[in-house]
Formats: sequence, C-alpha cells, structure tokens
Amino acid sequence: MDSIECMVKTLEKMGKDNVPVLIYYAEDMSDIKDNMWSVDVMCDYVNNSCRSMAWTWTVVSKEEDKAYREEFDDHLPLAEYEILVDEPFSDEVICQAIKCWLSDNGLGNYDFDIVMIDLKDAAPYSGYIRELTERDIDEELSAAVPLDDYVDSD
Repeated sequence: MDSIECMVKTLEKMGKDNVPVLIYYAEDMSDIKDNMWSVDVMCDYVNNSCRSMAWTWTVVSKEEDKAYREEFDDHLPLAEYEILVDEPFSDEVICQAIKCWLSDNGLGNYDFDIVMIDLKDAAPYSGYIRELTERDIDEELSAAVPLDDYVDSD
C-alpha cells in the first residue's frame, strides 16, 4: 500500500472513531517574507500508522510554489500530499487546508476535529521528529568533507 492510500485509510478510521486530527510542524515560521512560505505538517497518528512517512502534508503558499517552479523550471503537478493555498500563513490556514484536503480525498463526510498542537506537545519519537533523533550526528560529521576541499583557493 502506498503512503497516500495508507493516509486515507488511517484518516477514514480516525473519522469513524471520532479521533481528532492533531497536527503540528517543526519549522520556525516567524520570519515569512512576501507571503512566501511552505510548512511540513505532521500528524503522529497517521505517521505512526504509515511508517514510511516522515511528515503527512506539505502546505505551500501560491507565491512560494510560483517562485520554486520558476527557479527550477518545474512544471510537474503537485504531489498528492501537497496543498496549495492563497492565504497568509497562520495555524488556522493550515487547519483549513488540511480540512479541504480531507474533503478532496473522499473524507468530507466525516466531521474531523483538526487541532494544531505545539511541537513540544507532540509525541517525542514519531514521524519527522523520530527521524531527526535517530540520526547519528557524530558519524555524519566524521564522514563530512570539509568545505575547504570544495572551495577553489585561486
């Protein structure tokens, strides 16, 4: 089963069981410029059920998407987990974007309670956070190539 199929099945179960959709993000969103922003949103219940997922959705402003597509000459459609919005960043906008995604993916008949939680209230070892904590930073640093090896010293 692919990630999106797993997400939808898990969310359908959550809808049937009236489990709230607790979401959060790890990015610092305090310095947004020109309405250009993107945030990876996690839902531990979904991420833990669909083990291959580090995050659940990516919510992207239209301005950020436009700039990215122009810079990288990218004409591909959005990924199934990406949600495009034309609003300034806020937790409410993120929650509404998730609610729309649920409806667009056949889950609109459930009365989901979408709740933004603080990162510190998220389960400490799930999804993206677990992936980060499992990294061996000392090993990565020892395998790293010094920047001076890449810089031309002419």
